[in-house]
Formats: sequence, C-alpha cells, structure tokens
Amino acid sequence: MFCYFSMIYSAKRYLSLLILILWGVGFTQVKGQTIASPDIYCLSVNANGDVTVVWGLPSNLNSNINTFKSYNIYTSSNRNFGYSVTTVGSPFQNSTVIFGTGANTKPIYFYITTLSTKNSVPVDTLSTIYLSYQKPSPGMAVLTWNPIYPTQLPTEYPFYSVYQEYYKTYIPVLVGTVNANTFNPQTGLFTDTINITLCADTVRFEVELPDSSGCVSFSNVTGKSYYVGNAPLAVGIDTVSVTAGNTIYVSWTKSTQGNVIGYIIYNNGTPIDTVYGINSTSFNVTSLNPSTGSYSITVAPIDSCKSTAGAQSNQQNTLFLHDAPDKCAQTNTLTWNTYVNLDGDVGGYIVYYSVNGGPFKILAKTNPQVTTYEDTGLNKIESRCYYVRVWDSLRHDTTASSNIICYSVGLSKPPQNNYLRTASVILFTSDIFVEGFIDTASGAAAYVFQRSTDTGKFSSIDTLRSPFANDTISYTDLKAKPSTQSYIYRILTLDSCNKSVDTTNIGQTIYLTATAQTNGLNTLNWNDYREWYEPPLDYEIYRSLDGINYAFLHTVKYAGPHKQKTSVPAGEYTYEDSIASVASSKGIFYYYIKGMANDTGLTYPYSFRDSSYSNITEAYQNPIVFIPDAFNPNGVNKIFIPVGVFIGVTGYNFSVLNRWGQLIFQSTDPTIGWDGTEHGGKVMEGIYVYLLTYTSNKGQYFQQTGTVTLLR
Repeated sequence: MFCYFSMIYSAKRYLSLLILILWGVGFTQVKGQTIASPDIYCLSVNANGDVTVVWGLPSNLNSNINTFKSYNIYTSSNRNFGYSVTTVGSPFQNSTVIFGTGANTKPIYFYITTLSTKNSVPVDTLSTIYLSYQKPSPGMAVLTWNPIYPTQLPTEYPFYSVYQEYYKTYIPVLVGTVNANTFNPQTGLFTDTINITLCADTVRFEVELPDSSGCVSFSNVTGKSYYVGNAPLAVGIDTVSVTAGNTIYVSWTKSTQGNVIGYIIYNNGTPIDTVYGINSTSFNVTSLNPSTGSYSITVAPIDSCKSTAGAQSNQQNTLFLHDAPDKCAQTNTLTWNTYVNLDGDVGGYIVYYSVNGGPFKILAKTNPQVTTYEDTGLNKIESRCYYVRVWDSLRHDTTASSNIICYSVGLSKPPQNNYLRTASVILFTSDIFVEGFIDTASGAAAYVFQRSTDTGKFSSIDTLRSPFANDTISYTDLKAKPSTQSYIYRILTLDSCNKSVDTTNIGQTIYLTATAQTNGLNTLNWNDYREWYEPPLDYEIYRSLDGINYAFLHTVKYAGPHKQKTSVPAGEYTYEDSIASVASSKGIFYYYIKGMANDTGLTYPYSFRDSSYSNITEAYQNPIVFIPDAFNPNGVNKIFIPVGVFIGVTGYNFSVLNRWGQLIFQSTDPTIGWDGTEHGGKVMEGIYVYLLTYTSNKGQYFQQTGTVTLLR
C-alpha cells in the first residue's frame, strides 16, 4: 500500500469520528430500543493481507447507548456462507483491523451488526478490492478488479484511481481513473503502458476508492518484473581444476559482448559465486570442498542489467580422487571419475605421488578409458600423497588436476623379545605345557603354536588370539606322546593381516629313558633341553620306588657348549643309579628329570627363571632270590623260606614235597616259610624237594626247584 495515501486516510478517519461524536451529544436518549447496524464505509487491504474496516456509527446509538453490547464484524471468503466473527466492545469505535484474512490473494466479504437488546439486521455485504495483473507483452500491463459493492454506494466517490510505482524510483504515479458506476470486472479492463528505461525493473499497481466519510479503500498491491534486451551469449569453459590449496580453479573464455559486466559460476545449475568485470576469466571457488566429491561447474555471462544471465557454458566436472588401501595386501587402489567436455578428447591421466612430504613424481600413466590404478608394494612405514591430472589430446598444455589425498602406510610393529619360556611335560600326565612371553605393545592379533619332532618340519597345532594386557600366553598339547620321544615347539606371531611377523626360539622337551642293568644299576639317558636364553644350568633327577614318594636323587651339571644362545645341539646325558642298597622293593623304579634354566648370566634380560620336566620313565629290575639248602627248626635257621628282593606278589607260590612227591607245605605269601612240620606234627630229618614259582613286576614268569636238608 502506498504510504502517503495511508496518512491521508488516517487523518480523515479521525476527523469524521470527532464530528460524529459531537453530533451525537445533542440527542435525547430513548431507552430500550435496538441499535441499528452501522454502514461500512471503507475496506482497505494491508500489505500482509490484513484488512482495515471503517464504519459509520449507528444513527440511534446515542439514544440507546445504555443497551449497547458490541459490534459484530462478519468476515468470509464467500459471500453466501462461512462467516467468522470479530467483536468490538466500544460503542464509539468505528474502525479495526481484521487479521489473517488473506485479502492480498482474493476478495474478502464483510458485514457488521450491532448487539444491544438484540442483534441488529445487517445493512449490506461489502468486499475488499482484489486487483489482478496480466503482462500480455513486454511493454503492457492489463489490470482488473472487483467492485466493493455491485452498485455505487451513496458515500462512495464516483471513480477508482489507479496508481503505478517502479521499484527503482519508489514514486507512486496516478496513471488513470475508472468510473465506479460503469466499471464491469467481467468486461472492463484497464490497460497501462510500461516504460522500462534501465534494462530491468519491477512495476507495481494499486487501486484506490475514496469515500466521502474521509476514508479510502485500498486494493492489494500487485506487479511484475520487466526486462529490456537479450541475454548475452554463452562463453566457453576451459578447465576446472583443483589447486594445491584444495580450492576449485575455474577458467573460461572472455565474452565478446561489450555490455557483459561479469560472470556467474554454477554448480549443478545452482549459482554459487559471481565475478565482476568482463576481463575476469578465472575464479577460485572456496565454497565447495573438492575432497568430498565431483562437482559439475558451468559459467554464464551477465550484462549491465544484472537481472538475466546468458546461457550457461559447457559443463566440466572436477576430478575427484579417492582411495581404498589394503593394509594386508600392502596396496592402495586409486579411483577417479571421467573428465568430460575438454576442447579435444581426454588424452589420458597421469598419477602423481609424493613420499613423506617430498616433491610429487609421476607414478603411472593410464589411457583415457582407465580411471583406476593400484599402487603396490607398500611395505614401508611412510606417508604417501596422490593426485591425478588429465590432459587434452589436442592441446597438451590444457590440463586439470584432482584433489590431493594422503595415505599413511601402517605396518604392524615387530614384536620385541617374544620368547618361548618353556616346553615341559606336565608331571603324572601325558600332556605337554608350552608357555611364552610376548610383547603386548606389538599389536599382534594371534599366536600360532607349532610342533615338530625335528627342527625342519613344524606343523601348526593351534592358534590363540592375543591375550588382553597379558604378557604370557600358554598352550597345553594333549596329543603329544612324551613317553616315546622328545618334541620341539615354537610360537609364531600373526599380525592383523594374519601374516607371520615373528618366530620365537624353540623349546625342546626332555625325553628320559631308564634301563635296568644286571649289576645292580639303573642307567638313565636324556637329551638336552633347547633353547633357553642361556643353556640349562643343571638337571635334577628324581626317583620313586614302586611309584611312591618321588625324592630328589642327584643333580647333573650342564656339560654342553655354554656360549651359544641358540641352536644348542642336543647332547646325550647319562646317570647310573645304584640300587644295591634298596632292600625292599617290587623292582619298579620311576624317574623324571627337571631341567633348570640358567638366569645367572650378566645379559639375561628376563625377570623369571624357567624349568622343564621330562616324562616319567620306569626301570624294572628282575627278582633276586636266595634259597638255603638246609635248616634246623631247633637251631638258628628255624624257618625254610626264600629270601629275595624285587619279587612281585602276583603269582608267588612256594611248595615243599617229601621223597614220595607228596605236598607237605605250600605258601602264596612271600613272608611265610616252612617250619619243618606237617599238619602240626614234626617230620623226620631228611632231604626234601622244593618248588618256587613267581612273576616279576615286568610280568615275567620264574620257576626254581631244588632240595633242602632238614636237620634236628
């Protein structure tokens, strides 16, 4: 709404209100009469679509002022139904603003009643002026609007005033009037000539209808934009390249039209920057991040009117480089999009790389159809950066570069001081316990336990995940047979790529054998333990008689080559155990060896001392039996009984027969002998035959026969 008309309207509205108030003071009040409905004088559309309503005070208001309750203002977008009500409670108020009507988009209808002793009968329904606009040609404007009332109201001025305003001047100008009595919105049109002298402008129109009461009905304001002249011709884009500073550099050809004052840069058809000056033919785009994707860039010139740009140039996409490193394969696959719309064809792509911030060098060249390259052999810890450059097959100096990407080649940290502490037979079992010390800071993913019967043919027996925050890892081998041979173990370290990055020292179990000699000796033989940090300090020998109560027997000092820390050759070690002093036994001797690591060296790096047990082995001694050839029940040797050691209880049978072959004594208890009686009675002196049978603890059967002389 044009501002100066609003000021005129406001002054007249308050003057009219003052006159009516003064005029009404002289009336004599008549109580109890219904107050008449007021006449609507003006409906004015505000810029936001609200409507200011102005009405005259009812003729009998003063005489019935004591019955006044309210004015009821009815509003609808349809003349016949759906009215909403706004209530005004002051009897001498003659204007208000009705909010949210949307009168700037369509006509809105109003009528007013007075509520006193009852609701009055409305006078007439009036509508706001809704102005519509057409632009049939660049220099013409056609206006049409609806009247406030189908016929002219008594206080209404006889003509509509049409005002025009240009945005560049902001000055409203009266461009014509239309007779309010004869104007027909169905057949009547108001035509105005548009005069654009500054290339482009927006023209606005408003229709006004004054009222003799002093107010003015304003329509909504409507308008259109006009442009004079033709859009400038398109320019050609050279290249779109990513700079080292991670900005997009765009260059294009200069426009040949003198009225061009600048250029608009687009991304996917959306303006992102404007460059002014006809000679400005390049620009660094900082609003886009070329490291996140490829962008489609075009350029269009703009002329001095600054309203319409010319056609956009050919489109070129930024080269977007990304990678897919494979740490395990030690490769990095580079991929980029195809560059389009060079002046000539794509001649090819050049891949550049830099190591640890050094100068970029050519890594590879590809043909125009290949947009990927695999960088291999990344087996060093270093930082590698890459970018790709495309070149024009016609103009080799025309190139465009991609974004720069960097990749840090990360390799697993080699373990430090991984060490196989021991490989030991678990006493009284057939299992072997293997334990290692590991570097928890190496980032190892798993450990592989391997076993062999010689150092050249290891096989994996189990894989264990890396323990969390623990420098010890162990495994129990349940499938070995340590009573038959020695085993060699080692531990392999696997990184996160399942690749072996370290192998520990070996650990060779002690295999012990024992042989029973006929001269009262048991001979023990065993192999060296391999490979502690230092060779073994000594071997402790433990023995048990008949499997009961193992006791320390002897210490054998290590006799091998001490100065070698690895690959100590196995040596045969022997110990002879004299059993002559053993008076009571079943003849089964059990032995095991305990090897002790040497932690006394000045360079020994660990805080622990390890040991390793051998298998348990047995030596079976054959029984030794002495049978006397005479005895005297009344003398010193009163009982005839075999005396021996290492005789098994199983199968023992001692019998005595007379000269006729008759059995006169028998015992299955090695502790019971013949006292020279038969059924409690003494037998005569003479020569008797004996028979002794027994089974050794090895299961061998023995039989001895002979004669004994009974003396009295």
